[in-house]
Amino acid sequence: MKIYKISEFADEIGVTAQTLRIWDKKDKLKPAMKHDNGWRYYTEAQLEQYRDTVKDTYRKKIGYVNDVDSHSHQMSLIESYAANEDIEIEYFIETGRHYELSELKKVVGQMLDGDIEVIIIERKDVIFSEILTVFLQIAESNDIEIRCIK
Repeated sequence: MKIYKISEFADEIGVTAQTLRIWDKKDKLKPAMKHDNGWRYYTEAQLEQYRDTVKDTYRKKIGYVNDVDSHSHQMSLIESYAANEDIEIEYFIETGRHYELSELKKVVGQMLDGDIEVIIIERKDVIFSEILTVFLQIAESNDIEIRCIK
């Protein structure tokens, strides 16, 4: 098992060593080991646990709209749904006609990175047909809920 010095661990999780010292004092994140000289050490298990906690805390809920002619209708349906469910969402409005140049490609990247928790769409056919099966597979394997509101 890998052991991290405080500066290495701080780099891995994107904070400063000083932040880790403060978290230690506040019992937010204690080091696995602390030497008599005050040096703090963290483990690989702590890194994984931290990343899992952060990932669950910061995963997004998004609304995806793809229909240039009626996107305002889709948007209002998704906005109403989100308001009724009392959830805040980020919108991706598709303007591209091909996957390679699409907003959906950005969404898929975020899905693969584990950044998305829920995707709200009007109906499944707003997803490019050539990647729908793969899209649904990625969602399933990354524990992403797809909510079709129609």
